[in-house]
Amino acid sequence: MIVRRRIYCLVMNLFSLFSVLIMSRLPSLCCCVLLFFLIQSSQSNNPFSQFGVFCKTKMENQLVNKTGCESRNVQVKACLGTCASYSRPLDHPPFFKKFCKCCKPSAKTWKVFNLPNCTSGISPSVQVEAAVNCICSACL
Repeated sequence: MIVRRRIYCLVMNLFSLFSVLIMSRLPSLCCCVLLFFLIQSSQSNNPFSQFGVFCKTKMENQLVNKTGCESRNVQVKACLGTCASYSRPLDHPPFFKKFCKCCKPSAKTWKVFNLPNCTSGISPSVQVEAAVNCICSACL
């Protein structure tokens, strides 16, 4: 219902703007404005975008520790976002069914880092898991 109303308002605004520009004989400006509105309206396929729902990778600092080595801050990609959740009423207990989504990695990789000043016999190499892509998926 909300999506239909937004599309209707967009079409009506475009029609009004289009007719004013045609009457003022500015066809090139009209085409530019129409193109702008079409691009703006097609940029989001996310039905929750009006609520600020997003999920993406972001570089984060992480402190890496290993016994026998000095700690080091490394940068790895993490998932950051706000995903949709909602509850639907039921006609029986528990009377609401919850649907929850969390911003989680859809693909991961391992990054290898070397820590400084390791004691003799200790490998300086450590592996840290990092996100490649993120999506909103069921919270577990």
